[in-house]
Amino acid sequence: MSTQKEQDKPVVSGDEQRIADYLASHADFFNRHPDLVESIKVPHRSGNAISLIERQLNALREKNSQLKRQLHDLINNARENDRLGEMLQKLTLLLLKTKNLDASLLVIAKHLSTQFPNDATCAVLYEEILPESTVRTLTAPVRAVSRHDVGWQELRLVLDRGTPLCGRFKNGQLGFLFGARADSLQSAALIPLHRLDKAGQSPFGIITVANADPARFQANMGTVFLTHMGQTISCALERYLPNG
Repeated sequence: MSTQKEQDKPVVSGDEQRIADYLASHADFFNRHPDLVESIKVPHRSGNAISLIERQLNALREKNSQLKRQLHDLINNARENDRLGEMLQKLTLLLLKTKNLDASLLVIAKHLSTQFPNDATCAVLYEEILPESTVRTLTAPVRAVSRHDVGWQELRLVLDRGTPLCGRFKNGQLGFLFGARADSLQSAALIPLHRLDKAGQSPFGIITVANADPARFQANMGTVFLTHMGQTISCALERYLPNG
């Protein structure tokens, strides 16, 4: 006659018994395979309450998951920084090889179109600083607008500060830059183009990269790459601009 204890004893299959026997005879198994300890979940018989060991394991699993997410973010950021660095180096080399203003503007137009395929881009320059022949042959997304156009007043904050500004902008600001396309754009990076003269920084245009995603360009994002790109393009064009 079986006892109550024997009746409550779970039925163990042959495979399970072999596993149990193996673990019983190899007490150091989980020391040699610590990853398995983190992946195994053992429910506590008291219901919702969990043992201290389980609580510690859960905490370790959560910490491990958090560290993995952080490592994943760091790796992605490093890859993105490498990509941006290579992009800037390529642009710099191409601009160094140009021999005139028209060639430089063509390089910039191609760079914006190919390196930011998922964004809306434009480069707007003061019309007065460009030869008429150059204005007539500008290739999208590069164009020229008179410095007396009221649209430039919408961008005065960015032009005067001389450094890139990211975030969400007024409809008038993006409207001046992108026209009817501005209605679908929710965030942007504005990069002023300027040269140094006796009076300090003198703006002569602006480059804009915009996107329909409001989170694409945020006010608190880093602007080191954007700053370097703006300085590189400014220096490349300044060589061919008239004084004053």
